[in-house]
Amino acid sequence: MLTTPVGFSKIGRSGVSADICRFGRFTEVSLSTWGYGGSVDYLVSSVDKDIMLHGLSLFGSENNAYTVDFQLKDASSSSAVASKKGTFLSKRLQYKDSYYYGYEVLFDSAAELKKNSKYQIEAQISGKPSEKGNGGF
Repeated sequence: MLTTPVGFSKIGRSGVSADICRFGRFTEVSLSTWGYGGSVDYLVSSVDKDIMLHGLSLFGSENNAYTVDFQLKDASSSSAVASKKGTFLSKRLQYKDSYYYGYEVLFDSAAELKKNSKYQIEAQISGKPSEKGNGGF
């Protein structure tokens, strides 16, 4: 039996004070599916301020595994910024006021993305057809 109360320390913590944000590039989750044919999917994007990218969430379908070979490259030099290979299990993820089935691909260390630089995201994915987004931007 404890003789003193257990609670949170009143001493302030130190460390990273940056905001952690999630964003989505679709206006809604579609009821139709997207199949993987062994080809590489590409997306070129940029950010309007310097950020640290920890990973991405990708669409999947309920209770399935996806094998992913993922590359993040500086589009101007084609040099690798981050990469990740592995098999990932889908789970229910929150998106706005709804949810979808997907999986998170997290890097071993965060990738630094510079303001107004273009980055190419390449993903070769194999697995069951997945959910997908509509209204991409």
